[in-house]
Formats: sequence, C-alpha cells, structure tokens
Amino acid sequence: MQKIIVVLLILFLSQIGYAAEKQMTITGKVDAGTMMSNIVTSEGKSYAFVSDSKVGNKIFKACKVDDLCMVTGLVENDEIIQSVISVKKMTKAYLIIPATEKRDDKNIKERKRSELNGVIQLKHNPAGRYYGLVSGKKEYTLVYVWAINDNDLSDKLEMLADGRAKVTVKGTLRIWNDGSASFDNSAPIEIYK
Repeated sequence: MQKIIVVLLILFLSQIGYAAEKQMTITGKVDAGTMMSNIVTSEGKSYAFVSDSKVGNKIFKACKVDDLCMVTGLVENDEIIQSVISVKKMTKAYLIIPATEKRDDKNIKERKRSELNGVIQLKHNPAGRYYGLVSGKKEYTLVYVWAINDNDLSDKLEMLADGRAKVTVKGTLRIWNDGSASFDNSAPIEIYK
C-alpha cells in the first residue's frame, strides 16, 4: 500500500512540475556561479540554471560570463531554466530608438515590457509612413517616419526594412482596449539583430 501511495505521489508531483513549465525566450547577461548561474534581463529579472548541467553546457558553449545572450527554452515557475531549445550570443543593441514625450492615451488597457522577434517593414496608414515589426501574424508600430530626426537612425531602419533581417525588439508595448498593440515611444526601443 505504501508503494502505491509513493508512486501516486511521485506522479502527482511530476504533473505539477510539468504544468508549471512554459517555453520562453529570455535575453539578458550571463551571471555565473559555482553551483547555479543566471540570465539577468535588463529589467532585473533573473532566470537560474544549474552551472554544471546540460542546460549550463549549452548556454556556456554559446555565451561567456557578462555576454548578452538570448536563450529559448522551458522555464519552470517563471524562474528556473529546465531545458534549452536554442542559444544565441547577442551583440549590443544594433539600434536604439530614443524616447519621445509621453502621451496621455485614454484607450490603453495596459503597458507591458516586452521582447518580440520578427521582421521590420515599412508600412503606411492614414497617419503616414511608419516602421513596424511583423512578429508571427501580428504587427506592432515602432516609429513613424515623420517622427525621426536622426539621419543615421533613419538609414539603419531603412536598411533593416529593405533587408528583411530578423531582429529582436525590446520595449514597452501599449495594448489598446481592442487588443491591438504598438510600441510605446515614451520609452526607448532597443533593436538587436
């Protein structure tokens, strides 16, 4: 009877652990320790992994201590990296779109710090031409052409759009009441390629 209870308890606990895992993409600096190491995001969130493990070996093969690293894997309880799907060493931000003045948007449901992968494209709507990030089936406005005062910024955005390069964009999303979203220009937007 005790064996049956122990087996059922193990099965129950393994199901709880499985349910708490989710696939995430994390970009941050590698911080190494003897037993445990971390990926620390620019927001200060830390994701731990065992230094001397399959996960640790994959991460340290691609990234060294203090490198900016993008890790896609299964994360348990939103804090422990259990397995790695891919690892990529990132360079410093290729481009930073500076913050502009904050607007009072009454129809915004929430603002959320986000990191999205996709392709930058030059688009057009009634407000004018703009650069947008196409990520999966969704599109997010980055910046309107008329709001760009820096020729270097304009040239780099145009090169990214022309080359259809895959990028990672970090910034704050404004999520509207209708479910649509765009990047909030009241905070800097970082683009990595």
